[in-house]
Amino acid sequence: MKPGLRMAIILGLLVGLVIVLVAWKINVEPKALPIVSVLEPTPTVVVEKPLKFAVMSDVHMNWTDWRKFLAKVKPSGQMVLVTGDMTSLGKKNELLAAKKVLDESGVKYAVVPGNHDMWESDRIHNSLFNEVFGKEYRSIHLEGRKFIMINNGRATGLGLMQRAWLEDELKECQVTKCVVMMHMPLNHGISAHIMGEKNKKVSEEAGGLVKLLKANNVVDIIAGHLHYSGSYELDGLRTYLSGAVTRERNTQTPRYTEFTLTGDQLQGLVVVGEENEIGD
Repeated sequence: MKPGLRMAIILGLLVGLVIVLVAWKINVEPKALPIVSVLEPTPTVVVEKPLKFAVMSDVHMNWTDWRKFLAKVKPSGQMVLVTGDMTSLGKKNELLAAKKVLDESGVKYAVVPGNHDMWESDRIHNSLFNEVFGKEYRSIHLEGRKFIMINNGRATGLGLMQRAWLEDELKECQVTKCVVMMHMPLNHGISAHIMGEKNKKVSEEAGGLVKLLKANNVVDIIAGHLHYSGSYELDGLRTYLSGAVTRERNTQTPRYTEFTLTGDQLQGLVVVGEENEIGD
């Protein structure tokens, strides 16, 4: 073999060996992985400062007693949250009369409708409540707490749009104390006078709402509809009934509830007007 050819073969073998070694190094050496930040669960923000607010429900056009109750609240500056059934039939003139009472009282307020407030709207397939009050459902923040006010007064339930809105609003409840408010209770140990009482599909929706609220860290519900004040715990939720302003179908005297929220603890104080102060 000629010396030149031999040298060429040796050089070729050396180059091939280098290529093999480099390839092996690339495949065998561990590659640096990108740093991925690990997010720890954000703890719920607990606000210890007591928050006071008033809840009124089931007025049923008893404007006289309602005005006096609103006048009781006004000096404290508390927010008044109304959980529906201000009217009897939900006609526009009735809703306008309810808004007039609230506006003239001078209190800060937020309202959602009850089933009576939606009767005429359901009949004509329109929302008279929206025309008068702006929204059928809403959320508000008060001193670091969130109040989600839903409309479960329609005979057909929440509807797709409100359901999607609620699911989005509940996300914040993982880090913020939330209280959910509505007209009809979602459940009850004795009474069948709850959401879906006359509609199996809506009743099933109410059961689904219980699960949805629990899954999003909600434990407190405030409702009306039953025309009495009280509280109970069922299916992992605490439900507070604020009492009724009306005198009709009311086994108790006209009343509302003043709530105090301290940290995660919600407490209610029933406010009952004196008989010689209430009524015509």
